[in-house]
Amino acid sequence: MMERLQRGERRWCAAVAALALALAVAVALGPLEGVPHVSDEVAYTLQSRLFAAGVRTGPAADEASMVLYPFWQAGPRSYAVFPFGWPALLAPFEAAGLPWLANALAGAVLSIVAYLLGRCVGGVGVARTASVLVAVSPAFWMLTASRMAHASVAAALGVALVLTLRPTRGWTTWLLVGGCVGYVVLARPFDAAVLGGPLLVFGLWRCRGVARMALVAAPLAAVALVGWDNLTLTGSATTFPVGPWFEAWADRPGCNGLGFGEHLGCHATLGSLGHSPEKALRFAWQGVRLLDAHLLGVPGGLAVAAAGWIVAGRRALWMPAVFAVTVAAYSTYWSPGHVYGARYYMPVFVLAAVGAASLLHRVAKRWAVAVPPLVASLAASPILSDLSSGPSCVDGSVVHGLAERGITRGLVFVHGEGTRPDAWPALGIDAFLCDPMLASGSGFAAWDPAGGGVEIRHALLEAEQRAAFRDAFHPGADTWFVAHDVVADSRRWFRVDEDGRLIAE
Repeated sequence: MMERLQRGERRWCAAVAALALALAVAVALGPLEGVPHVSDEVAYTLQSRLFAAGVRTGPAADEASMVLYPFWQAGPRSYAVFPFGWPALLAPFEAAGLPWLANALAGAVLSIVAYLLGRCVGGVGVARTASVLVAVSPAFWMLTASRMAHASVAAALGVALVLTLRPTRGWTTWLLVGGCVGYVVLARPFDAAVLGGPLLVFGLWRCRGVARMALVAAPLAAVALVGWDNLTLTGSATTFPVGPWFEAWADRPGCNGLGFGEHLGCHATLGSLGHSPEKALRFAWQGVRLLDAHLLGVPGGLAVAAAGWIVAGRRALWMPAVFAVTVAAYSTYWSPGHVYGARYYMPVFVLAAVGAASLLHRVAKRWAVAVPPLVASLAASPILSDLSSGPSCVDGSVVHGLAERGITRGLVFVHGEGTRPDAWPALGIDAFLCDPMLASGSGFAAWDPAGGGVEIRHALLEAEQRAAFRDAFHPGADTWFVAHDVVADSRRWFRVDEDGRLIAE
């Protein structure tokens, strides 16, 4: 159980949380340039801008084919097809111009969660090592520097867990536990089912009377809200928007689901469509290896964690069980999800950190807290280099190009040419096809779908077409054309004259 922290412990937690926050912000604004880098992040960012404007959905695209982009519905209403919880949380940060701060704060929370769990498992020494490990681990700062939903979900589940383990609790504590799980329902419903559900059952077993109603109030409200949102967008309370979108995108009915079969899989994985137990095992093994490499920054981190769980004994027996359940659950999904590391497993990263800290403390005693920063600092360079090259080929070039030119309104055509298979070995990505459609994501990251700013569109190659499109939908708008050579990774900017012709800068 968790007793009240002493003043020195509170100071330690505050200092390490500040370190975790600083590292995440440094990576977000450094290698990641302060912009989204994968299509998922672009979609989350666009949806957060709609929420920041006070709306759930935006107007239909002037021409749907001109805003064709992964995970974005262009009409008859425009919105991201992912669950809305994370972009709703991201919205105030986006409105304040600080979108990179949201996940960094989640990382600070996770460092405190690690301290509390480590203290419960092995005392103050383990707690300090676990909290520092979370702050400096590439597995954590990769995702807390990103705009993916996983860090906020991990923080919410972590807070719910440590509150559930407290020895004294009133109904307000249980209300907060339920609120955390409710957020997970809104942000990543699958994580809510796999991890939030068992946590609620555990909580219901531990509390009585009005506390039980407080515990389940927010999760039940969240389920109802998700159902209403699904009904509004898809016509069915149980159909999430990502399903129909994937089916239309891939022209494969029922491709985005759980389980095994030839009909599953919206694009080819491991060389073929469909999902099989053999693929599931390979994905799980790849994910475990990624976490093993990224937890400490060098291979062997997860092995250290497993040994630490054993060293900790019965106080930590539930940790590998929860980890195994998470891996098994995600094995039923057809997509591997390995950009930014083993991101599907992030809700249980903190359990691995506590396990690793247990063994390090057993072996190195008071010097254990210095081991994670030393190892991670030696291993960070290749990971930072891979992040700088831009996973999924989305970068900040168009965003920064607009800022350098003082462009805040107008029409911008973005055109990509060529394809480049690329690899980020330190991130565990052997090959990723950088195609022109994804390259245009560098432009969509600058777009506000609520309107009123720069309008980003896929390029029209004929001057007459450009002029006709502008005159029909954006008459009188200043217009630019960005040509992206995907192979050379170079961009050229042009002004578009009144006849649609390109004038080189």
